[in-house]
Amino acid sequence: MTDHWTNPLTRPVVLSGRQRGALTTLIEGAEFLVSRFCDVTKNPELASCMAAIMSAASTGLRSDAEAATDHLTRVLASRRMLVVH
Repeated sequence: MTDHWTNPLTRPVVLSGRQRGALTTLIEGAEFLVSRFCDVTKNPELASCMAAIMSAASTGLRSDAEAATDHLTRVLASRRMLVVH
């Protein structure tokens, strides 16, 4: 089985505040969640987001990467962690 952790998200997820920068790959999204939120598995919304990222990394499908990107964007937007254009 090949892992596709370095595959790109379907669009950059631009962070605001102290976190400035952009998440551009699946691994960057996963690492950000783990580093920013102590226990991702205890929060259903974060756990679901991580599951979507892991699924995209496992399958390598663009549709899964799109779902992971959308989920990551929603989770971070709900926490006011994204740049709003």
